[in-house]
Amino acid sequence: MSTSGPSTPDSKWLHLELKCEPAEPGHDIATALLSEAGFSMFEHKADALHAYGTREEIDLAAAQSAGKRLTLLGKKVWNWHEVEDKNWNAEWERGYDPVVVSSTLRVRATFHQPDPNYTQEIIIQPQMAFGTGHHETTRGVLSMMEAMDWQGLNVLDMGCGSGVLAIYAKLRGASEVWAVDIDDWCTRNTQENVVLNACGPVRVKLGGSEVLETSAVQMFDVLLANINRNILTRDVAAYCKVLRPGAVALFSGFFPADVPVLEQAFAAEGLQIVSSTSEGDWCILKAKRA
Repeated sequence: MSTSGPSTPDSKWLHLELKCEPAEPGHDIATALLSEAGFSMFEHKADALHAYGTREEIDLAAAQSAGKRLTLLGKKVWNWHEVEDKNWNAEWERGYDPVVVSSTLRVRATFHQPDPNYTQEIIIQPQMAFGTGHHETTRGVLSMMEAMDWQGLNVLDMGCGSGVLAIYAKLRGASEVWAVDIDDWCTRNTQENVVLNACGPVRVKLGGSEVLETSAVQMFDVLLANINRNILTRDVAAYCKVLRPGAVALFSGFFPADVPVLEQAFAAEGLQIVSSTSEGDWCILKAKRA
């Protein structure tokens, strides 16, 4: 642990714990600043903000600059941790409840009991300290997905995490589903969760947008991309190369202030935003390709 920056290069994931007094607006501003620095997961607790990201994605100089700015907003705690690669079942059992998406859909872990009141449950085997349907952006995208018809569609899930979105698309009748992530924790977890849900085959691939360039790619009807703003603006052109005309894209992982920048980047690739919603402080956008 360090108060200035990560001390060793051993861990792929980094965890930044910070606390401002008063908590607001410091924690909200910190979330926006750290998102721009490459952090992709945030957990707001009563006493602190916890931010997570990979070494590959985090701009450490930008993170430290954010820390200096937050000093003016009452920053009291600024601690870095390397995230241990281990099974997180015990942590989840102590602190996580099933995630209710709607009256008919919920996400639960393997240690939660089935609930017949829900017509569909997505089952997750926790393998990370964060992620799955607890994250507001994932829950928001699932809510938007629930209103769509998936029968026979080809679906691309970029930044798949635990595979929740890809699995749900497959359970709803999608034909070909790809789940792509730069982190081998995520791809291993997605493969395990695909088996748990007996949803049928999902092509799980390790990598980023370069996977789309080097693989024999077919065209997709739907893109799911729950990733931060910086990656979306950088990689949207690669995504659009494998989308059919008229394809639908669901985007999340960013804040309202990010939307104008994203809208401009999407428009340059022929994507038009057709609707939007929010989940907590996060935005979910639905776009359509010309």
